[in-house]
Amino acid sequence: RISKGKPMMKKIRRENHTVFYSRFDREGHLKLDTWSDLLQEAAAHHADDLGIGMRDLAKKGLFWVLAQVKVAISGDPAPGENVEVVTYPSGGRRLFATREFRISGADGRELLRGSSRWVMLAEKNMRPQSFPTFAEYLPDNSDLPVYFDFSERLPASENFDFSTAFPVRHSMEDLNGHLNNAAYLAAAQD
Repeated sequence: RISKGKPMMKKIRRENHTVFYSRFDREGHLKLDTWSDLLQEAAAHHADDLGIGMRDLAKKGLFWVLAQVKVAISGDPAPGENVEVVTYPSGGRRLFATREFRISGADGRELLRGSSRWVMLAEKNMRPQSFPTFAEYLPDNSDLPVYFDFSERLPASENFDFSTAFPVRHSMEDLNGHLNNAAYLAAAQD
């Protein structure tokens, strides 16, 4: 169980990032792994703000794992443009905590919106922790939008061979020693 003594809760996290030229593909679209990096960074920083970030959880033998994400990309920023990432927890149930994302361009136009589901695992046995274990660390954001529902599955894609194998290289692993979420998207884009 996570110990009491949570910091003052910030309902939402806002971050500004300049999107580097190297993060665009040859068609001028922001690479999928870059979208993922922007979302992951904001989520990680907000979890730190709430007292349930990577360092806090590591002391207790716990860590977060992204279980599912749905996004809608409606446009790309320009190379060198400053974007704003907004994220907030949107609740949870049973084993999952949910989190929402929105990325806007410098002029305020929406570029991406998304929803995600996360599970907290115990490092010693890889067992998921129940939502009530960490629910008290999440602000009540029931007044904020939830972008996607996870009750229905996406249709199967005929354009992607899910049996494709690729070697996991050192540069693809994150601080947890796991294949980073963004690496999956980079492989899918390739």
